[in-house]
Amino acid sequence: PDGAASQIAVLVALVAVFTLSAISGIDRGIALLSKLNVTLALVLGLGLLIFGVPGFVGEAFLSSMGLYLTHSIELALGRDNEGWLGFWTVFYWGWFLGYAPLMSAFVARVSRGRSVRELTLAVACIAPILTHIWFSVLGGTGLGLELETPGVITKVLADQGMASTLIAIVGALPGAPFWIGLTLLLVFCFLATTADSMAYAISVVVTGEATPPTAMRLSWALGMGALTALLLIAGNGSINALQQ
Repeated sequence: PDGAASQIAVLVALVAVFTLSAISGIDRGIALLSKLNVTLALVLGLGLLIFGVPGFVGEAFLSSMGLYLTHSIELALGRDNEGWLGFWTVFYWGWFLGYAPLMSAFVARVSRGRSVRELTLAVACIAPILTHIWFSVLGGTGLGLELETPGVITKVLADQGMASTLIAIVGALPGAPFWIGLTLLLVFCFLATTADSMAYAISVVVTGEATPPTAMRLSWALGMGALTALLLIAGNGSINALQQ
């Protein structure tokens, strides 16, 4: 059940993992979790391609990339839907403005020994293309399944909310329990890697040291966990108000 007790239990486990990762350092816990993320994402992506709707996904990738290149400026500056702008565009502008400096510091820290050209190619070129592939594989599978069986995804979205659509997509694959378990583990690990890298980067910025003290990393990791717990207890209404 999606109640306060279960949410806090998951949060405690998550905080324990990313705190241990943050204090163990970049070359140990953070690197281990990141490699696990990539491996799990590749397995899930291949599973979606093989057992989902690969023809539709390939077409969706090419057509959506073409649409993006053709209409990116128009889409970025359009003001047709004020609700969407507030819920998505403006909120994530603010999110990225806050997130970018810390992520930049973290990427610079883990990229020692690489040239500016290599760093730019990896972060500004390869990463967005891989992100587009991931969105096409996961989102394209959901769209393809919905077109094949109307309601299989949209009914879950209407009844249980956006988060449940992910489970509906992977749950439609053969051997659903395996893919659902893999997906939950992947989401958990991605959240942990985001949090441990942010705790580390904040500590770098605060101390000015490339390898900040363990106590500093520990305090930021636990602080983020405590703030998250308070927001969960406050409820979705408070979180939405804070977002706005």
